[in-house]
Amino acid sequence: MGKTEWMVIIPDHPNSLETRLRIRPNHLEGIKQKIQDGVVVFGGASLEEPTKEGESPKMNGSAFLAVAETKEEIVELVKSDVYYKQGVWNAEKVSLSLSACRGGRVLPMLDSYANVNIEQMQIFPFQSAIRMPMK
Repeated sequence: MGKTEWMVIIPDHPNSLETRLRIRPNHLEGIKQKIQDGVVVFGGASLEEPTKEGESPKMNGSAFLAVAETKEEIVELVKSDVYYKQGVWNAEKVSLSLSACRGGRVLPMLDSYANVNIEQMQIFPFQSAIRMPMK
């Protein structure tokens, strides 16, 4: 089986922002090698609302694109992160989806978005913290 890209969306537990901010440097340090190895393509915090000028982002979860052969590898990636270990991420509500992106380009999986039901789309603010260089 070849490697597949997975979109991972994990909400935070309620009232975990203080812990998130305190351990964020550990989270970013821990993910550096995964970025260099090409396991994590891009990622960042999901936000309650778009950040207004002069205000701090209101983070409420994380979203990232990761490359792995199996769903189980992605689960282990999540479980190895300090946000999971310290109870920031609500892993019971994690969303794992196969992705149609590769290197920042959408693959021709859909001919168009004309038939997409906008009522069913999930759209949320996002602040990128990491991004693998384009090849």
